[in-house]
Amino acid sequence: MYSFIRDFTPMPVGTIEAVVSCAAKAAVDLPDLGVVLVFSEKGTAANLASKYRPACPILVVTSSDEVVRHTNTVYAQYPYKLSAPASSADEAAAVKMALKHAVDTKICRPGATAVVISGVSSANADLAPKFGITVAPGVYQLPATTAGVQTVSLRATAISLSEVFSPEAPVRKTKIVCTMGPKCWDEDTLGALLDSGMGVARFNFSHGTHEARARAPPHGSTTPSNALRTSVVTLS
Repeated sequence: MYSFIRDFTPMPVGTIEAVVSCAAKAAVDLPDLGVVLVFSEKGTAANLASKYRPACPILVVTSSDEVVRHTNTVYAQYPYKLSAPASSADEAAAVKMALKHAVDTKICRPGATAVVISGVSSANADLAPKFGITVAPGVYQLPATTAGVQTVSLRATAISLSEVFSPEAPVRKTKIVCTMGPKCWDEDTLGALLDSGMGVARFNFSHGTHEARARAPPHGSTTPSNALRTSVVTLS
């Protein structure tokens, strides 16, 4: 996938994409890569990392609420919110906290290799980026496997039947966009959709009454509308 996208990208590319694409190539060359960490205040570097479709999740470290919401619409991105933009002096501490968050939320397995994309003059990679390689905290424990003869897939010799049914599933990198009519505007349904992984809520206002639309999030003051603050909301 990386080579295909690279071959069809007009050349020459800019400085930011040149560095980010090299970092994304590490996802191909490093088989144990667990996460790509990107410091991005505008989403530029993070979106370029997603462009090259790394096989692992992308953790976007940002202080921007807009970028946090935007991660719900972009391939493989998960947000890590900072209270303020990280400086070069704060970068090491921010990387440590972000990797711990990635391990705690099962975005990255413990002890996995991590690629960090940050900036030269500041931690923000949207300006003059650089990248390096580090290791996530912890030690990975291999899941227990059942004894007996394994059934190996014809498509990949490294995938067995026990691994197919293993709880060690890969992290989801695609996004869920829900188009909702009046039947989905109540608190319980919205809460269930958010808990199930909804990233984008599209409210279809071609149905329902004017009164119902006025009560629906984000116009209404119900609890789910507050929960939607980290999701993308579109009205139509």
